[in-house]
Amino acid sequence: MRYILLAALGFCSILAPAALRAEQQAGGPCDYDREAMLRLDRNTFDQDDDLGWRKLGNRAECRTEAADLIALYIEAHREELARVWQIPSFKWHEATTRAFAGDTPRAIELMHQSLKPEVGPREFEGWTAYALPWNDYVRATIAFLERDADALAQARERLAASAVPDGFSETDISAASGIAAAWPPNLGVVDGLIACFDRPYLEAYGSVECREAGKRR
Repeated sequence: MRYILLAALGFCSILAPAALRAEQQAGGPCDYDREAMLRLDRNTFDQDDDLGWRKLGNRAECRTEAADLIALYIEAHREELARVWQIPSFKWHEATTRAFAGDTPRAIELMHQSLKPEVGPREFEGWTAYALPWNDYVRATIAFLERDADALAQARERLAASAVPDGFSETDISAASGIAAAWPPNLGVVDGLIACFDRPYLEAYGSVECREAGKRR
């Protein structure tokens, strides 16, 4: 898949409360089988709505538990995730889930860890062409959470100006979402953040109203 963005090495220590909450899941409204979750392969854990962390993350009352679970999975599979440069992608999902749950300081910290190096491994052809717009998307989101409208606008302009990678085709289909690729990626999300700058992140990121308002900018 030409446009799959693999992730760069990152680091994060798991806080004791996160592990404690994971231990206390039994019988609660956000109950899950921790050992079964940690045994999942990385793609199933990250992308399957019914089997992976999203089963928790899609429930408003379980977002903190879902973020804690992602942190646990990173630690349990750190060597494998580092080998395929996917730690920042997992960090990003933890970050956005914490942001949705209202833990903005921790979300911002994790988003900084989600930035990708400009030069990737030799086996990932075209890394830079995809890493740079990804980083602009991350920085735009950080700017939104930090309430920095100027930095958000600047990141949006950099993202919009991203050069189309060699061989990119809008007919490519994302393995994760099944949706045709668009360039630059995530520009619609950023436009929604700008259009709904005074809304909570969850609304600005995900509401149809904000996405449509972003298109009209």
